[in-house]
Amino acid sequence: MPDLDGFQLAEKLYLTAPESHLVLGGMFGLLLLMELFHRKLWKYRRENLELLYRKEQELIQWESIQEFYQAGREINRMYHDMGSCLDVVYCLLKKEKCGEAQGYIENLREGLSKYPELPKETGNVGLNAAILKAKQECERKGIHFHYVILGRTEGIDSMDMANLLYNLFSNGIDACAEVVGERELSLVLTNRKGETEFQVENTIGRSVFKENPRLESRKPEKERHGLGMESIKRIIEKYHVDYVCREEEDSFVQVIRLVHLE
Repeated sequence: MPDLDGFQLAEKLYLTAPESHLVLGGMFGLLLLMELFHRKLWKYRRENLELLYRKEQELIQWESIQEFYQAGREINRMYHDMGSCLDVVYCLLKKEKCGEAQGYIENLREGLSKYPELPKETGNVGLNAAILKAKQECERKGIHFHYVILGRTEGIDSMDMANLLYNLFSNGIDACAEVVGERELSLVLTNRKGETEFQVENTIGRSVFKENPRLESRKPEKERHGLGMESIKRIIEKYHVDYVCREEEDSFVQVIRLVHLE
């Protein structure tokens, strides 16, 4: 009887071929689901880390721009707070100390030339700050920078405006840095018929579309430095604006159009 019971038990535990295939298929399916779950989880964590890093970078960038803008405002006040300096010059001239007065004026002029002049008020703090920062970087790198503001900026947050223009300017400055000879960076902003248009133009030494058709970062550590273009794309998507870029001879032109909803 024990042998018979063991035989019966083995017979009960024995799986037919179809049943074996079903069990193996179930195990394989379970492993596949676990693999897909881990991939989804890894992708989710990576995207969240990238988003967190991007937000931190934009916040740091915004704070830096704000500090730079506030410093510019303080410097601009210095241009207008010249009463005491003129009193000194007046006293020297009154005492017929023309040489000392001239030396004082020259020293004063040299000191003031080290400080940037604040751009004209545009109605958007972020735009003011981005223009001021671009102006300083261009002066330091020997790039001619000019801008024209026709109308007031509306429909875009100051922080987004600062990040958008700062990154557009930064890309343009990087491109100009590779050019030998005359380099220019410009901004033309127009506001008419319920639409704001930004046109940023910079000098290029070779075709961007041939060298880099996807406008990807060519800098080392792309996962970080490529966030400039990612930030531009995010703001474009946030405000549902039109973005167009083109080449004109030795220039790269980027145009952004923002339609104001009633």
